[in-house]
Amino acid sequence: MRVCIFCGGLPLTREHVYPQWLQQFSAPQSYIKREGSYQAPFPQTVVRKNARGRFVEIDEHRGNRTPNLHEVTVKTVCAACNNGWMSTLENAVRRPLKKMANPPRPDAHVVDARTKTQLAAWAYKGFLMYDQYRDPRDRVFIEEDYVAFKNSKRPPQSSRIYIGITNSLLSTFSMWHETHLLVLNRDVDPQTALATNPRNLASSLLGVQGVYFIQQYFKPDIPWTPPARRAIDLKAMTTVEATPAYRIWPPNNKQLNWPPQVTSDKQFENARLALLRVMNALPALAERAENLD
Repeated sequence: MRVCIFCGGLPLTREHVYPQWLQQFSAPQSYIKREGSYQAPFPQTVVRKNARGRFVEIDEHRGNRTPNLHEVTVKTVCAACNNGWMSTLENAVRRPLKKMANPPRPDAHVVDARTKTQLAAWAYKGFLMYDQYRDPRDRVFIEEDYVAFKNSKRPPQSSRIYIGITNSLLSTFSMWHETHLLVLNRDVDPQTALATNPRNLASSLLGVQGVYFIQQYFKPDIPWTPPARRAIDLKAMTTVEATPAYRIWPPNNKQLNWPPQVTSDKQFENARLALLRVMNALPALAERAENLD
């Protein structure tokens, strides 16, 4: 029997991955009618086991129809969590986020440290929920991650979360969450790694009416070597921090002067894909199990 991913309780209720109240913003409503929505799953290359028991890369479609983002739900949260602490978190960020995204350009104001932490927690919750929507073979979060979040109401220290504002259409109404398996020990065969190791990194994006959140997530138990940490962790971080985006997690006591400078389309795309591109460029330091013959 399936139980709540956060507390183990019942009964389970349906939870929208992209919160319904975000759809009431004028830009997301018009974007849904005009463009649909940007989200996974779409045709993508994934690693799967073939008939001979070998992991190979294939192009996979999930089901016969890709639902629009505003239709995506998961049934993995109990009524007590959904209507309790999760609802409290939603209510805490609703007003400040709408003020930050107010078109055509948000009013200048200060975002305090407490609100930054609430926004980071709320974005992380969205990524947790979207991970549940993905195929179980492609997930990065495990049971302990959900329990820890319920108890702390905070993202883990191994997560970096940024916030910014852009005129890219991709940030109008979007949720993107791509997980990766990084193998740092060259003595480990990629086939063995895929069979025994969970995904350990993730790149994530949540966008609403020009306000975007980007997450770079690292499993705490990745066996980093100093060269790998410098090359992967630092380069992925500096790529995002070269944009006007603010880092809101891990926390600090600094206030944000909102709005920041607008992030260009090119900057936005580079920031969104920073972690993935760094991994793709480092075959000598980190053998990616996705690179299979």
